Amino acid sequence: MSNVRQRKLRVESSDDEDEASPRGKSAGGTFSSATTARNTQTNVAVAESRLRKVIVRSVVGFFMVTSFVGIVWAGHLYLCALVVLIQACVFKEMVSVRYSAAKERDMPLFRTLQWSWFVVAIFYTYGDFLHEFVLKHRALLWLSHITMFNAWLSFIAYCCVFVVSVLTLKKGLYKYQVGQLTWTIVTICMIVAQVKFVAHNIFNGIFWFFFPASLVICNDITAYFCGITAGRKLIRKPFLKISPNKTWEGFIGAFFFTCLFAFYFSAFLAKFEWFTCPVQDLNFRPKPIHCNPDAVFLPAEFVMPESVRWFMEAFLFFRLPVASLSVTLAPIQLHALLMAGFTSVIAPFGGYWASAIKRAYGIKDFDSIIPGHGGVTDRMDCQFITALFVSVHYNTFIRPNITTVEGLLAAATMLSHSEQLELLDELKQMMNST
Repeated sequence: MSNVRQRKLRVESSDDEDEASPRGKSAGGTFSSATTARNTQTNVAVAESRLRKVIVRSVVGFFMVTSFVGIVWAGHLYLCALVVLIQACVFKEMVSVRYSAAKERDMPLFRTLQWSWFVVAIFYTYGDFLHEFVLKHRALLWLSHITMFNAWLSFIAYCCVFVVSVLTLKKGLYKYQVGQLTWTIVTICMIVAQVKFVAHNIFNGIFWFFFPASLVICNDITAYFCGITAGRKLIRKPFLKISPNKTWEGFIGAFFFTCLFAFYFSAFLAKFEWFTCPVQDLNFRPKPIHCNPDAVFLPAEFVMPESVRWFMEAFLFFRLPVASLSVTLAPIQLHALLMAGFTSVIAPFGGYWASAIKRAYGIKDFDSIIPGHGGVTDRMDCQFITALFVSVHYNTFIRPNITTVEGLLAAATMLSHSEQLELLDELKQMMNST
């Protein structure tokens, strides 16, 4: 028994010596070195993957921006065609989110009806715009005899699609079909109704389409690079749970750079008539446009109001060194700062809403059509609400009076001879009274 105990003690002693010996230390060191090597390889792989993603995203982004500039150069009608193409791509991606192949195999005309709803909405939206446009231009009044039927034709098409949608409801699939129809209508509201006035923005001057779109692009790019370089290094608190990859550093940094970009880029674009002049005809052939620039694009002197001076001295404890502070700049630069603020603070919530949809249906991107960027919806989620904001802002602060001499003359042309004489008499009385 004692011999067994002695052998056991010798074995344990030998094990202790092995662990204490250089060989034991070498084994432990080898394990530690292997772990460190694996961690290093993992970090290198992650860094290479991130770098590869940045390169792909940048190259494809440069190609998209270059293509966009080329279409802008082509002209207003080509820009409208681009918008329709984007709307069609976004619609396809959005309705595919709730796609269920097993159920839709048993439903006749289901995909056809979804696209029919979309076509009816597009037909009415752009037909209504075209009718408004031709009524304001005497040279195009001959088209009004065609465009005047837009609302009637759209309503007939709507009734047909609605009736067929009801007739194709199938027992056992009512809930799914009604849910899909509701999703289709909501999608149309988001990408067609919300963008109803984009054509107006384009025809009021390419500036009102190109500049806001460039702000969204700038905000997206700067948010991405600010996020990957400084994300979670200054502010540890999560930004939004529905979009965990977004950071406070990216959000704040993008706001600063977008405002800076907006202030100077707006002044640069204001120098070119191609961007600032409204279109007066419908022509697919690019040609120079000339006009008297709107006052919003011309430099003017701004003097700081006394109320602002009082606020700075009373609440900010800052006294200006001169009696009056004035600066010369184009009014569009001030409007540009407001647009940049909206693009940086409100528009990103379009992206957060898109992130919520993707999380709800367990998808990473809406599509993979754009390498490094996902689908068209992933790139356009902030553009639609920005376009709506620009339309509201333009009609409220830039051109609140939508009546023009050309529009009045076009309307007068459609009057009968007796009505034109009556209008002439009224104008004479109006001029004499003033």
